[in-house]
Amino acid sequence: MPRGRHARRWVFGILGLAAVSAGLLPLMRGEVKAPSKVDGRTTLVSLAESLHRGDPRGVAELLNRAKPPADGKLVAPTETEALTWVEALSGLRGGFLSLPLKDRIVAVEAACKVLNRFAAEPAPPEWFRATGPVHDILTSALADPSAMVRVAAMNEVARLWTFEPGRPMIAVEEETLAGWKATFQASVVRRLADPEPESRVAAVACLGTLPLSEPAAPAVAYLEDPSPVVRQQVLSSFSRRPSLLPEELILKRLYDRDARVATTAEIVLTARGLSKEQIGLGKMISHPKAELRASVIPLLVERTDLDPVVWLLQLSHDPEEFVRTKSIEALASRVEVPEVRTRLEEMSAYDGSATVRQSAAKHLPAGSEATAALPPLPGSPILNPKAN
Repeated sequence: MPRGRHARRWVFGILGLAAVSAGLLPLMRGEVKAPSKVDGRTTLVSLAESLHRGDPRGVAELLNRAKPPADGKLVAPTETEALTWVEALSGLRGGFLSLPLKDRIVAVEAACKVLNRFAAEPAPPEWFRATGPVHDILTSALADPSAMVRVAAMNEVARLWTFEPGRPMIAVEEETLAGWKATFQASVVRRLADPEPESRVAAVACLGTLPLSEPAAPAVAYLEDPSPVVRQQVLSSFSRRPSLLPEELILKRLYDRDARVATTAEIVLTARGLSKEQIGLGKMISHPKAELRASVIPLLVERTDLDPVVWLLQLSHDPEEFVRTKSIEALASRVEVPEVRTRLEEMSAYDGSATVRQSAAKHLPAGSEATAALPPLPGSPILNPKAN
């Protein structure tokens, strides 16, 4: 995960957001008559007036002009060109809410493509003025009554997490840009509660591309979402982020009631390096029936090709008392392993079952103090079944 400079931008930037929308310098306004028609010959300044009136023709023309050239090589705007692009964005912001649904979707794409022009080097200092209108357009789109508009906005935000202008930034610019991005994160997290599955899918996918772990983490809980497409998206979006999506959560989805989700879970586990045999063991450990979960314990004890401790430690957290008791009996012969001793001490002191507490205490070495251990941090190797 990116740290240091990028993390600092995220954390310190929130307070600087006000400078984006409230501190913009005066834009090129002037008295511009509404054009009778909008086409490729319309100037951007005239186009801005059309956009402010909510003219769908202006939105389509802005998108057409903002698209990168055929060769994909963006050319940074000059300072004068930058001002006219900002004027167009300001017009688009003014007319956004009056646009028909399909044109609001186009407007979201157009705004972000205009902003992306400032990623080319050498970007002019005016790049900063573009962030205010884009922020307001995206924020409005993220709260739009239409799921289609919200989805379009989240798709664009996913591309903006890594946006930086094509020029060195001073500290205040870095901090404010970080705060600008942070406001989108809060809006996207709110979309996780949307009633439409397609909106929740887009929110999970958007957060899955966020480079920092803590802001992305809320999406992982939707591995339990009632919609299979949302559960599948969590697996796909966080497949390469074991610190957020550990193997034990994926193993449970091997029994998902939707076959597509179960297949995706197996693909993710395979991509993480688990063998078919390990996945088979994990499937037994995650089986809905407690008897089958307990039946894997003697099989693990006999294995010499993998470390059974990590699996037994997982079973020691099983919701069923007799499964935890059996895991203690298997762990007892490995009490010299620090993680095992710590877990047994924890169980002897804090397990909800008196039988389990007594069993754990019985297998601790004489003179051992039963002290509670802190739970493993996300991504701890004791939570991730690995072969020797």
